Amino acid sequence: MKIVAFFDRVNNLDFEIVAKKVMFKHGWTIERTQVAINRYKLFLYLKSVYPATGLVPTPEIDTVWHAHMEVNLIQYIKDCYYLFGYILNHCSAIYDEQNRASSLIHQRAFSTTQALFEEFFGFNILDNISLHAAACADIPIDTNPAGCADLPIIPSTILGNW
Repeated sequence: MKIVAFFDRVNNLDFEIVAKKVMFKHGWTIERTQVAINRYKLFLYLKSVYPATGLVPTPEIDTVWHAHMEVNLIQYIKDCYYLFGYILNHCSAIYDEQNRASSLIHQRAFSTTQALFEEFFGFNILDNISLHAAACADIPIDTNPAGCADLPIIPSTILGNW
């Protein structure tokens, strides 16, 4: 799917309730919430281009992803089918001291995500340059990757057609 067609689709999704949930639950400003939602949309685009690549979101993107699933799981599933043709699964990473290999894979996947953001969109995912335009945008961006990753699953035999 071409970039314009994908963003036409993603911009047709209703993120109003997602935004309200994030602002209420985390105390974020409208500006911070909108930046995080926009970066989540960019993350979704990268998943459409690289569906088999493990990508790891920033904590802000992950917060929006969780809210997208939590406000209405059925709508999240429909949105995924609309964008991808399958459900974009969300997997939380589990770490312990004996599972360092998993942590290294997670860090590499986050590095891949950062590189793809720079290549496709021309900015570092950890930069808060888009927040500088806001009047009170002294918002720290967490530079640690979220403890989550993704794997596509295709449950067409379970869910049928949407």
